[in-house]
Amino acid sequence: MGIIFIFALLLGVASSQNSHGLTLDQVIDLVVTDLDKNHDGIITKLELEEELVTRWELDGDNCVSRHEFEKQWVATYHDHPNTVNEFFHRIDQNRDGCLDSSDIDVHFGTLDTNGDGRATIDEFRTFMHHLLHGYHPIWPHNQSRNI
Repeated sequence: MGIIFIFALLLGVASSQNSHGLTLDQVIDLVVTDLDKNHDGIITKLELEEELVTRWELDGDNCVSRHEFEKQWVATYHDHPNTVNEFFHRIDQNRDGCLDSSDIDVHFGTLDTNGDGRATIDEFRTFMHHLLHGYHPIWPHNQSRNI
């Protein structure tokens, strides 16, 4: 399995795509689809918590560990574990190795740019671009290029 991921990463670097050829915008669109369960074009804090904390928490400790997050992200969005590891550390605001509702609170405050308790899909996309750029060697700052 490790050889396959290394090969996929090298192939992704060469082609500027993740292991399934998805662009950054395509990954963000998949995340939006997973979050916006009622398809109203709005992401609420509850939807974000249900997706990232409740659904991705596997061992019953009310904490999404780096391992749990990596396993789910790689399986769902087909990115390399090293990329996911760095992403996890960016969203783990208090650096306790656990994603929980306190981390979601911090990010939702940033995500909800107009303070109305709801985040539009555009607000979420802007947030994700800001969060994801700068740590992955093949994710460009230009939205139209591939990851």
